[in-house]
Amino acid sequence: NDKNKFVGLQGTFQSLNKKSICSLCHGHEEVGMFLVEIKGDVQGTFVKKGNYICKDGVACNQNMKSLDKLNDFIERLKK
Repeated sequence: NDKNKFVGLQGTFQSLNKKSICSLCHGHEEVGMFLVEIKGDVQGTFVKKGNYICKDGVACNQNMKSLDKLNDFIERLKK
């Protein structure tokens, strides 16, 4: 059961200086692209995956109504 475990994602964040919908909280905020690089299926290859998330983590936390979108985001980036 992974519900009570801490999960970390390491990646890069590039601010876009524009407002859009955050994939974590679904708020209309200033966002940036968060990218992670994971090992590909073929040895020596990598795949980049990412999505738009709030630039301001405090605003994102305040906008978040449930953890469902956050958990979906983590699962998508881990695969």
